[in-house]
Amino acid sequence: MALNRSIFQPIGYQNQTREEELRRRYLQFSRIQEPLDKFLYLNSMVEEDPKFFSEFAKLHVSEVLPIVYTPTIGAACQNFSIIMNKFRGIFVSEHTIDILEETLKKMPEVEVIVVTDGERILGLGDLGVGGMGISMGKTLLYSLFGGIDIKKTLPIVLDVGTNNHDYLNSSHYVGVKKPRLKGAEYEAFVDRFVKIVKKTLPHVLLQWEDFAKDNARHLLKKYENEIKSFNDDIQGTAGVTMACLISAVKEKGSRLENERILFFGAGSANLGIAELILEYHESNGVSKKEALAHIAMADSKGLITKSRGELSSDLAPFAKDLTQTKDLMEMIRSFKPTVLIGASMQSGIFNEEVIKEITNLAKRPIIMALSNPTSKAECTLKEAIEFSDGHAIFASGSPFAPVTYKGKIYHGTQANNLYVFPAMGLMASKCAIKKITSKLFLELAIALSEAREENHLLPPFQKLGALVPKLAELLVHKAKDQRLI
Repeated sequence: MALNRSIFQPIGYQNQTREEELRRRYLQFSRIQEPLDKFLYLNSMVEEDPKFFSEFAKLHVSEVLPIVYTPTIGAACQNFSIIMNKFRGIFVSEHTIDILEETLKKMPEVEVIVVTDGERILGLGDLGVGGMGISMGKTLLYSLFGGIDIKKTLPIVLDVGTNNHDYLNSSHYVGVKKPRLKGAEYEAFVDRFVKIVKKTLPHVLLQWEDFAKDNARHLLKKYENEIKSFNDDIQGTAGVTMACLISAVKEKGSRLENERILFFGAGSANLGIAELILEYHESNGVSKKEALAHIAMADSKGLITKSRGELSSDLAPFAKDLTQTKDLMEMIRSFKPTVLIGASMQSGIFNEEVIKEITNLAKRPIIMALSNPTSKAECTLKEAIEFSDGHAIFASGSPFAPVTYKGKIYHGTQANNLYVFPAMGLMASKCAIKKITSKLFLELAIALSEAREENHLLPPFQKLGALVPKLAELLVHKAKDQRLI
């Protein structure tokens, strides 16, 4: 007897209107309790019908975004080898790079590549090929908010090994089980990758994602004139944080040149923010010397001072003629900041004593706890508001629910790179731009600040779908002004 294959057909919108199916799928999504299970459900929807997923996500953006991006994406990356059976994207290793050109030739429509080597995923460290979750998430957001067809985006992981012993000893880990390539071998591998991408997809935008600090900055500088590219952790973070800073000083009736900024953490994110602040000051006629006098930075060894000795070229400009210390309170008392920016991965380091001290100095302190995921945040919105007696202006890398304090509702702002990279990608897809410059990120920051709403430092996520095309058009005009087109 012939098998009736129709019994294996899934129930779907072929039997319902599109609206009915969207409602049915939302009921399913709502019944799922665990965030990782929600992640898998949405991933299967992407695989099944990307356009349907896009419609679904736009209808429920506030619920979908924390699942496909921060904070759930961190857990998805940590468990990637166990939970994922099917996904978009390719792994490129020493064993597969020989066929990369052939593979990419089959994808001539690709406009955006998000590539990681998985060494510094969020605040979670070396997750090896689990970094694919980040690349997948970013390409989804290019589609949702930038309007770029998801089939024109490509997530890639450079599988150069891992130094995560749990993965090396796991029978489930799907990546190359050996220590990471480093030095000349790593350089040669990445160089070959870039050359193949440039040859095969000369029009593509390459987004560097979640590389370790030294590699991130080195690769950005090395290839910025060779291939159309940017680093989201450095430049994207700088752009959205700059937008928050511009809005925050407006809210407190100040000017950025009057603020004193202490960066706690001197990784690629905070360095990128500090460098964009310097560019902002320069564009407003403030000398570099004066601007640097208002910025201090601390790394794992403590406050960066002139007495420390030999410093890298990245850190040396920010060295202060102050007493060396590893104690945050001593840093605050000696430098007297009015803005505190954390990207340290040290949960709770902005404690009650710290926040009260900076509130005494600033009256309305600007506090940015940028570390992701939520468990790594330097403080919560609730702590910032309560410890400052309601005076703090707060932004964070992860989302926090509004807080009620003394009868008033306080909103934090999620300084999410989502505000930046979709517009940059859409702009790059619209024109034959030669390179992505820091000035473009500064222009984007200014525009985002101008689009803010009352009690918020940035426009709401719900308006990004309509805002991103406008930002992309602005960037096209600015690129023409900079003679980048």
